[in-house]
Amino acid sequence: MKILGKLEINLPFLQALKLPPFSRFIKEFIAGKAKSDVKIVIGENVYSVIQKRKLPLKRTDPGMFTLPITIGSVKIKHAMCDLGASINVLPLSVYQRLIGARMVDTKVVIQLADRSCIHPEGVLENVIVKVHDFLYPADFHMIKMIDPESAGSSGVYWEGRF
Repeated sequence: MKILGKLEINLPFLQALKLPPFSRFIKEFIAGKAKSDVKIVIGENVYSVIQKRKLPLKRTDPGMFTLPITIGSVKIKHAMCDLGASINVLPLSVYQRLIGARMVDTKVVIQLADRSCIHPEGVLENVIVKVHDFLYPADFHMIKMIDPESAGSSGVYWEGRF
């Protein structure tokens, strides 16, 4: 640490690392052999490089919420969105309203929260989901549902990872 305490140079850091005494110190420091209890004063330029940026406040998970989305030409007023979800689900009735959409067969089995399993009808791949003015690519698993609109929801379940 005596080397760093007396070191005052105007070289870029990478060039300073190539100097034998400094490179030896860094190797010892990384190996845990150098003492690190000495106060080191660094210049303003170095401080601005290593200064920690102010981190945003950590927020709690909002859980499930709804938002208006557009898939192709179909507008969905209340798509359920959960940031913690791992798949996107689309009712077969919404898929049938999409023009030119092609479903791909899948052998995926989806296990629900109540531990029951369902088999999707297929997967709709590389669909563009529009949320306000933003476009996001997504894959949707198509599932037969009993008229989701009658329950006050669109039945669309979107993971919403932006």
